Amino acid sequence: MKNQFNTLATIGAILSFKSDSYLLKTTLQAENFNWDDIVKIGSRHLVLPAIYCRLKEKQLLNCLPEDLVQYLEKIATINRNRNLGILNEVKEISELFNKHQINHVFLKGTALVAGNYYKDIAERMVGDIDVLVASNQVQEAFELMQTINYNKPEEIRLRATLFESRHLPRLTKKTALAAVEIHKKVLKKPYFDYLNPSEILNNKNIFQGISIPNSEHLLAHNVLNLQINDQGSYYNNINFRMAYDTISILKKHSTIDIQHNYTNALFVKYFMRHGVFLKDINFKPTSFQNKIYLHFFKFKIKHQWFYSFWNSTLFYLDYSKFLLNRLWLFIFNKDYRNDIIKDRERVFREHKKKLLN
Repeated sequence: MKNQFNTLATIGAILSFKSDSYLLKTTLQAENFNWDDIVKIGSRHLVLPAIYCRLKEKQLLNCLPEDLVQYLEKIATINRNRNLGILNEVKEISELFNKHQINHVFLKGTALVAGNYYKDIAERMVGDIDVLVASNQVQEAFELMQTINYNKPEEIRLRATLFESRHLPRLTKKTALAAVEIHKKVLKKPYFDYLNPSEILNNKNIFQGISIPNSEHLLAHNVLNLQINDQGSYYNNINFRMAYDTISILKKHSTIDIQHNYTNALFVKYFMRHGVFLKDINFKPTSFQNKIYLHFFKFKIKHQWFYSFWNSTLFYLDYSKFLLNRLWLFIFNKDYRNDIIKDRERVFREHKKKLLN
């Protein structure tokens, strides 16, 4: 997997604000340079628009094949237009919530785009519009969204009383570009309290009329969303979209000291992993245990057979634990059993998709 390690290192150098442009240019102009791997991995990490924008900023687009430049430019243009449309939707929601005095703050990519963290709005690919709302106003906010034609899904789902979720069902609108998730928590159970929603709401910033978290909470949520919600800590994964968010936050708020102010293991391991590929994340392991962890991570990335074996093993262990838990619930909880039976086709599809992926 050495080639993949080199590809990851090149993507990191493209995205980085601190990489050596001359060395990067030399790499990109190599006769045997594999652009297909850059596109494949960049697409998987949702950073193709960012790759294009950073290469343009570094004046290195001339190193690319002409058809690839046109392809990336088209993707960036589409994403730029989409983000402009999403910003208009964010403004509409913000005005609605402000009018009704709903204490809220936009999260993740939406917050970063609205907060002007990118030189080009095309850089960040945004999925849903995530918005955190004060716990005593969540239901009111959910109902208000339906007054502007955002609707909850009609298909049967497992009843909310069975599992405590960090957000309400996704709301969609036929004319909207993005679905909306109203959050009461930002991290999944049992990590609800790792990042306190009330603290985020009480310390929010307002940028051009839109409420977003302050820099510390933006960074903390950025890291913990991967580490906890997306199981990045469990699998020791990297994610270039989130890493680019991280370095964009650090660039704008240069006084943040990640080496000394983030000692929790979740933060330490995130910074160590992504620091391998991005010079902007300058985090040095200080303990023997962390040095061993970093060597293990590099070994896993560089050896395909071990990478596949290790991640597959972790997946099936996690999945088996999940199934045993749900089997116990199916046997002893009548409500859960009835919901599963009624919704069996969707449940089967989702499990089949998870196993085949």
